[in-house]
Amino acid sequence: MELIAKSAVCISMRESVRYRSPPQDSMEENQKKVNEIARKIGFLLLDNGVKILQSAFKDLKPTIYSYGNIASFCQNAGLNVSLNQFDYNYFTIDWDTWQLLIDLVILDKAMYIGERRDCDNYAFLMSSLASFLTRLNTFGASFGTVYNKDTGRVVGNHYFNIIVASGGNLYLIDSLNSYPDYTQIKKGQPIILGSWRYEIGNITFF
Repeated sequence: MELIAKSAVCISMRESVRYRSPPQDSMEENQKKVNEIARKIGFLLLDNGVKILQSAFKDLKPTIYSYGNIASFCQNAGLNVSLNQFDYNYFTIDWDTWQLLIDLVILDKAMYIGERRDCDNYAFLMSSLASFLTRLNTFGASFGTVYNKDTGRVVGNHYFNIIVASGGNLYLIDSLNSYPDYTQIKKGQPIILGSWRYEIGNITFF
């Protein structure tokens, strides 16, 4: 009986230790340390990844256009819209090569969060990534209104991207709608991608 009693006490003590929760303050402090380490590692990987990607694009041989050329290309495509141009010279490549590069800057729509990580954030971040990584500044961010192409019903205001390729052709891509499909913008033709029709209000190149 004495042996059984001692065993019972040992089991009770083990159970007490097993289910004893650490203090809340200690858990929160540990999580802060883990997050701090994760941030440092993440930024280290990001910094080195950017440098590697930048070095990989040094062999691009872009065509150079003036800001006036870009405005003319937009007008030739039938876009009499507000243009925000923050550079004097613009660097671009042929569309076939652009398509190979787009996959590197496109953002997964699964990361979408309303208001905080939505279409405007997507459009401007991808424009910035294209310029920062490839030194090409003709990956524009564009704002407009989208409609259901069949019913004409307004879907809403929206941000997307417009790329000027060598030769002056313009292409619309939208990471939140029908990517990897794209559409070339042509004068006198509706701009349709997937189930949406686009009316462009402005384009920003930077």
